[in-house]
Amino acid sequence: MKRLLRRRHWRAQWLVYVPLAFYVAWLMLRYRSATLYTAANPGIPTGGMTGESKSAILDRIAHVEGAVAPLVLIPAGLAPRERVRKARHWMARRAVAFPVVLKPDVGERGRGVKVVATRRELARCLLRTREAIIVQRFARGQEFGVYYRRLPREARGRIVSIAQASYFEANAFDTHDAVFTDERRLAMPALEQQIEKLSRAHPGFFVGRFDVCARTAEELSRGYFEVIELNGVSSEPTYIYDRATTLGEALRALMLHWRAAFQIGAANRELGAPLTPLSTLLRLIAREHVVHLAAAFQRM
Repeated sequence: MKRLLRRRHWRAQWLVYVPLAFYVAWLMLRYRSATLYTAANPGIPTGGMTGESKSAILDRIAHVEGAVAPLVLIPAGLAPRERVRKARHWMARRAVAFPVVLKPDVGERGRGVKVVATRRELARCLLRTREAIIVQRFARGQEFGVYYRRLPREARGRIVSIAQASYFEANAFDTHDAVFTDERRLAMPALEQQIEKLSRAHPGFFVGRFDVCARTAEELSRGYFEVIELNGVSSEPTYIYDRATTLGEALRALMLHWRAAFQIGAANRELGAPLTPLSTLLRLIAREHVVHLAAAFQRM
């Protein structure tokens, strides 16, 4: 019943995307570009709108000591048994114990993310899929989404949103089954400083959401956490999915997000950042949906 109520809440919140679509269309007309937002993060393909590699993004900030939960990319082109050997070899070399997290290198909204607890389960998962997969050390603690944005040439950015995510099932991370709690109160100076450091560590990153794990909310506020993902312009301030957030508040937050994406994209365009052509963007979106469907059929 609780799971059903969560899904009903998600469906209600999705109502805000109807007026939002008209607002984004107006921004496209105002800025005379259908893809200006793809320049919001010049250091990420399509600005992080679609088709970006999670591992490639995390590699850009992994040099900040202790910032990223260790991971290895299992490429799509490897033979099935070689995929398993590569994952096991990495775990042995890095002394990573079970459980570990498996997730597609390209994906969104928790699609295909799974916690595996045994060697047999790891092998079964890697043998069943052909797409590029990330194997990541399980980051213990509580999960939070920390949304950040900064205009080019600004001295500092700011944390716009913090939300804690709790999941119905411990071994899966479909965001439609998550409960989000508004935790913007945790945006303390120490956390802002660490998020600013990580944001500056990724060249060409200006707006997006850090998905992180911290042992407690208080430790997060003091800047102690591990990054498990960094999402670009398509990410959202997930506090809008807190059940206490009204549809009007959610709509305003999303409108501010997209207005900022266009403003940042316009500023970066003036600095020479290229835009993703609309035809390319649509092709990437279509390809990603095909991959999602294929993966769904493989799991059936």
